[in-house]
Amino acid sequence: MNILVVDDDRFVLEGIRKGIDWKSMPFDHLYMAQSAKQAREIMEKIPIAVLVSDIEMPQESGLDLLFWVREKQLTLESILLTSYAEFRYAQKAVELGSFHYFLKPIAYHELREIIIQAAEKAEKEIEQNHHTVYRQMWLDQMKHVKEFFWTWITDHKADADEDSIQYQIRSGKLSYSPKDEFLPIFLELNYDHEDELWRDSLKEFAFRNITEEMAADGGFHLEAICRNENQRYYLILRGDMTSAYKKEIEHFLRAVINACKKVLHCFIFCVVGNHSRISEIGDNMQLLEQVEQNALSFRDTVIFADDFTMEEGTPELPNSDEMVILLETGNLNELLKRTDHYLNSMERAHILSESLLANLRYDMIQMVFSRLSKEQVNAHELMNNAEMISLEKESVHSAAGMRRYLSELFRTAIEYGSFAEDHRSITEKLIAYIEDHLNENISRADLAEVVFLNEDYLARVFKQEVGIPVGTYILNRKMERARHMITSTDKPIHQIAIELGYDGTSYFSKLFRRAYQMTPHEYRSMYSVTSSSDPLQ
Repeated sequence: MNILVVDDDRFVLEGIRKGIDWKSMPFDHLYMAQSAKQAREIMEKIPIAVLVSDIEMPQESGLDLLFWVREKQLTLESILLTSYAEFRYAQKAVELGSFHYFLKPIAYHELREIIIQAAEKAEKEIEQNHHTVYRQMWLDQMKHVKEFFWTWITDHKADADEDSIQYQIRSGKLSYSPKDEFLPIFLELNYDHEDELWRDSLKEFAFRNITEEMAADGGFHLEAICRNENQRYYLILRGDMTSAYKKEIEHFLRAVINACKKVLHCFIFCVVGNHSRISEIGDNMQLLEQVEQNALSFRDTVIFADDFTMEEGTPELPNSDEMVILLETGNLNELLKRTDHYLNSMERAHILSESLLANLRYDMIQMVFSRLSKEQVNAHELMNNAEMISLEKESVHSAAGMRRYLSELFRTAIEYGSFAEDHRSITEKLIAYIEDHLNENISRADLAEVVFLNEDYLARVFKQEVGIPVGTYILNRKMERARHMITSTDKPIHQIAIELGYDGTSYFSKLFRRAYQMTPHEYRSMYSVTSSSDPLQ
């Protein structure tokens, strides 16, 4: 614990230093300053528990210094000294939370007693602050431990037995007993349109803040928020909520839904489970996910799992023959209009489910892949990218997700169907790839991956456009590059061979001789930059 004494009169400072037995005082260090500026510099670097300061100082007074202390929210006790018994000084000192107001001349034994009292109070406040900080650290740590435990439960809900659950409880030192009851709530956030301003981490931060605030307002004990995958969450409420089971819980969740809609511009699927003991909660969670899979029409609605019944009936899928014609003619808008009508009809009938969405997706994929196959397009490779995989995975969770997926599926199919018919564009793309990869061993399979076309088809197209087989073209370009490197650089022949994708000099030299009727060394001797011009330039 440290003390700082501030006075513009150095004789006063010296008097305080010598007039008080500081060794008998509960301080580690005594610091002194002759101005408010010096005092601020000290307090910005060193924690001060007690501040003793003169009021009347040039430029900045002791009251100005104390105002700065309060503005910086520094925790210390202050004692103000003054030569004038003016009420306005005393009043201001009280307003600024001064521990004591002391009139000069200084009686050192009195000042000593006041400083000791201030030190005792400061020590109690320091202990209290430390306790508050440590308690908050402990609470934060326990929050993470609980979240880890409940995340483990959600990940192992199908196979977590009583022994493994109790092991996790003991490992986390959680105060859960087998009789404690919890209420799981499943929430899934969905977005009609992705907002680039909201990254996933910011979405989660905002969602957690909203949910925690609404739970506190509703008087609920929110034990944990577990992120299952993507924007799918479990809320775990703890305690006896029998009286608040429906009305109050629905009110709480409606508040969460409305706040998320306003702040995050999303809609929510929400399913409330049953009060369960920990040993039963895994089965409860599986029930929630089954309900959610069949309740996709009920967005922004609070569903209680026990009350949910699936509506009967299935609307007719879009006419497949008409959809094929629309795909072949490249009518993207009409394709989306037809599928959108189907999705809307399922939502209106309250029968939108993951299984129906999966059926729609399967039919549309089959139609697209069949069409692309006729155009010699390798559809599986074309659609096997991170964006399409993510969209496909999310497509069965909501009508909005399906709309995004089908839009990209149809757009890609139409664009690539047109590309497959444009032989010049195919050839130009292949030639550009060959030029950029002459240092590699290029195969027809490599080229097929570049343009997502059947190997035999791209070979026919290339020969038709260029006049020679693609393998011959690659060999010719490699030899031309080799000839240029041989005549314009002093690189060793074996290095040139390696840079052109050949394992050794022997095979490379054989190919070079076949192309130019002489070995690479002979060609360099005859046509290097120091000799006569290359006849093929």
